[in-house]
Amino acid sequence: MDFKKMFKTEDCTSKFKESDIEQNKVLSLFSYLGILFLIPLLACKDSNYAKFHINQGLKLWIVSIAIGVVSGLISFVLNILLAVLGVLDLPILSVLLALIMIPVGLIMMVVGLGIFVINIIGIVNAVSGKAKTCFIVNGINFDIVKYE
Repeated sequence: MDFKKMFKTEDCTSKFKESDIEQNKVLSLFSYLGILFLIPLLACKDSNYAKFHINQGLKLWIVSIAIGVVSGLISFVLNILLAVLGVLDLPILSVLLALIMIPVGLIMMVVGLGIFVINIIGIVNAVSGKAKTCFIVNGINFDIVKYE
């Protein structure tokens, strides 16, 4: 993964035919709505523009699932530790752990909100006929759905 490239967005709109963009920009918005990426994948099989957005949406979905799994595991471990400290009757450590859980929860919430905002930006780009790479997933250097 290229971390320098991850934070740059590239405008690839000129790589696609204007007719392709006009015909498929509405269905391309579904690329950023999780499992609904199947709609443009099945309906726009020959559209390179739709495939571009499908790739961006799938990469973003995979990243958000990975972040969700890590977030869930962290939350699970911290809650188990809190329960153990409660059973062991260690109130001071329980309070300290609870104080650690607050910023961790806030960080997870901000990351989730960031993913949501990136999805909205992707939807706006798809509907407005722009093919811009998504912030964060731009560093993932492979395409899931191949296009020309």
